Amino acid sequence: MTAESRSFPNDPRSPILRNRALAAIRERNVYIILFSGFVIQMISALNAIGYWHPDQQHSILEFATYKLGITPVELMAREFPEQVRQTIQVYLFLGFYKAMQVLHLGNPYTAHTILRVITSLLNFTLFNTIILRTFRNDSRQTLSIVLLIANFSWALPYIKTLFNSESFGGLTYFSAILLYKYLRARSMTVWKGMLVGFVLSLAFFFRFQMGFAMVGLGIWLLFFEKASLRTISGIALGFLVGTSLNVLLDSHYYGQFAFTPYTYWKINLIQGRAMGVKSVWNYVGILSIALTAPPLSAVLRFFIGRGVYKTFGDPYSLSVTFFLLAHCLIPHKEERFLFPIFGILPGILGYGLRDYLNRLPERIRESDLSPATKYIVWISALVNAVLLLLLLFLPVAQHIEFSKRLNEYFDEDTPVTVIFYQRTPYETPSARNVATYYLHAKKPNIEMKTIQDRYEFLRRVKDHEKNTYFVSTYDRLVKDNLLDDMDCTPLLVSSRFLIHLNALVERIGGAVLPELWALYACGGDRTD
Repeated sequence: MTAESRSFPNDPRSPILRNRALAAIRERNVYIILFSGFVIQMISALNAIGYWHPDQQHSILEFATYKLGITPVELMAREFPEQVRQTIQVYLFLGFYKAMQVLHLGNPYTAHTILRVITSLLNFTLFNTIILRTFRNDSRQTLSIVLLIANFSWALPYIKTLFNSESFGGLTYFSAILLYKYLRARSMTVWKGMLVGFVLSLAFFFRFQMGFAMVGLGIWLLFFEKASLRTISGIALGFLVGTSLNVLLDSHYYGQFAFTPYTYWKINLIQGRAMGVKSVWNYVGILSIALTAPPLSAVLRFFIGRGVYKTFGDPYSLSVTFFLLAHCLIPHKEERFLFPIFGILPGILGYGLRDYLNRLPERIRESDLSPATKYIVWISALVNAVLLLLLLFLPVAQHIEFSKRLNEYFDEDTPVTVIFYQRTPYETPSARNVATYYLHAKKPNIEMKTIQDRYEFLRRVKDHEKNTYFVSTYDRLVKDNLLDDMDCTPLLVSSRFLIHLNALVERIGGAVLPELWALYACGGDRTD
């Protein structure tokens, strides 16, 4: 009998107790990370008012509110007459918004907040489940670090709140892979394959570009998984069933037969309607700051590539590879086009880091790290924390945040006139009307006017009737040299923090920050 086996069961040196303790520590770390990540995700969902790109508003939400009779046809985006917008997400929001109206929660600000919470829960659950299943047999460090990156990288909580085609395309696509892996462990049948194929068809009709990722998945099924003909037939049949359903939905929405994948390809890609050419370095830059923050995020980009190389026969890696390659070849590039794969990138990164992290001791001491590594980690952690806090508490769509505050500022009894300079907060920066918010703001006692001319606006400021207020962004007033000529006091601003930050930037000679909205009382209406 060895000395080790003679250890008393309650001896802390006992290998049995030591392993149990490590398992307990690992579980506690995982729970703490997941709970903290959940709190972060919910804060982001509650505060991320608005949208990242206007397409979410104009091509999904307003397509739905048009069917409800809320958005008039003249305010609809070009995708409506061109019939290029797939409507599955439109109908999804339509059903959701009808439910909100039944529950007397039809206020767009309230309804959209609830929608962000639901979207966040779906993304949080899916991608953490994938990580837990993928790295459950790895070391405590590997699982904990991958979970930390997935839940605390500054941009990811915000991206997971977005109800756009990119996020839902990625959500359903990676759900299909997870579903396949779950069903395969319990023996695949044609019916189970059909279910996977049906979910893949939803991913495709949420975001047509998910078809690029499906090329990688198809290669994996044929050459790495070597799925049976029965399984592949089931997936193909389920995809055809889902496609047929979506064609029926699109045709019903437009009132005539519509095959939106072809229309989208023809108008946006062949005719180049949505083409703005950018370099592939645009995506390299995005991937360099996506996970954690610089300078560490630039280093981690290498490990994402290493993760793809080390696990090339993995469905997640192959999907990301073909998705990225196709998008690099398409001339029109926007950062949001990569949003579908952002949720899975921490897992791909974990593949690349796995060999190194599994060799680390259970408890990492500061002396285990080189000085350069410590500096990179600490600087990156600080930058990531600052950016995360800014995104958590400062809405990206400042004009939507201000429109909400403006709606709440005036009562429904006193007649008032609000004059906007050149643009209202119910419009995008490109002056496209955000119909759902604008129509909600129209009240019988509030008269809203927009004045484009500088001199006419200044004349109205100096000669106006009682209960007349003025609204503009700070940068527009500075650009047109209006501030010094206006005897006005700001009553309401979109963000006091950004106002103070802008004052600091101006003092050191920097450019004026855009999208700083304010409501002004001028002349005799001032309340100094």
